Amino acid sequence: LKELVGHDDVTSIAVSDFSSDFTRCIAVLCQELRALYDLQEAVPQIGESEDNLGFLLELSSFLAELECPHEEITCGSLEDRLSTPEKRKLLVNYLLCEIKAARLFAKDVLSQPITEGGDKELTPYLSSALNSANVPKPSGSISPMEIITMLHKAADARLQACMERPRPLYTAKLDLKQWKMVDKVVDEIAQNCRSRSLLLLKRIDVTVNSFLWCDRIKSREAEIRELFAKRRAAMSHVTPPDVACLLAASHDLLRVEQASSARLRKNTRSKVHPLALAARPTDRGGRTNEMIGDIAREQAC
Repeated sequence: LKELVGHDDVTSIAVSDFSSDFTRCIAVLCQELRALYDLQEAVPQIGESEDNLGFLLELSSFLAELECPHEEITCGSLEDRLSTPEKRKLLVNYLLCEIKAARLFAKDVLSQPITEGGDKELTPYLSSALNSANVPKPSGSISPMEIITMLHKAADARLQACMERPRPLYTAKLDLKQWKMVDKVVDEIAQNCRSRSLLLLKRIDVTVNSFLWCDRIKSREAEIRELFAKRRAAMSHVTPPDVACLLAASHDLLRVEQASSARLRKNTRSKVHPLALAARPTDRGGRTNEMIGDIAREQAC
């Protein structure tokens, strides 16, 4: 108060009615509280020629947001709330007490160590990486570089145990513009993966429904659908590949063995195998960019 009006006597301020000292003191105190508590309402200073009603309206809204417990200065008509020196003194003392509490709270917040907002976003990924590498979670404060070093050592130890060290499939160095193109390609691959998942689920639905046409199965249709629903729900949760999967890919992905290869067919031979068509089967479609009907509409959603 001494910095505002030149003295610390609350009573002299309260008996001064709506003088410039009183309104200026209230406005400055409310301004500091607004900054410390991040409030929305504000109380402006008024000049000698301005009406007091606007000041009282703004002060009433400010006290309501501050949740002032004193009904003497928050209830009743606006003209009567600060009509006596006792009520004005109560208001000044209340604002001074709130400022003391707000300053202590702000001091406690500022004394806490500052952490970057991105740490919370990276925490799940770091925990997942530590669990995958069987690295115990560090206790206490640890820098990000120390965590990266721990993961690097664990990955090297895992690679040393491999009979054949995997070779990364992607080793190019790209600039920012090229990485944006990589993100676009990965998004297209993820979209393709989701489309294929929907297509496979639709084929499974049709296959299961075809078995339910049999009269011997209709009596157990509810049981079959219940069992199938559980397995279908598990299959519907597909995680599309992302940039991390691209960086982690190895040369093994370049070798894709067909389902009709001789090595795989030797365990599935049957008496009808000699009757198989020698000619190449016709194209049955199934490409994600050729989808029509319900699957395409579902994918568009």
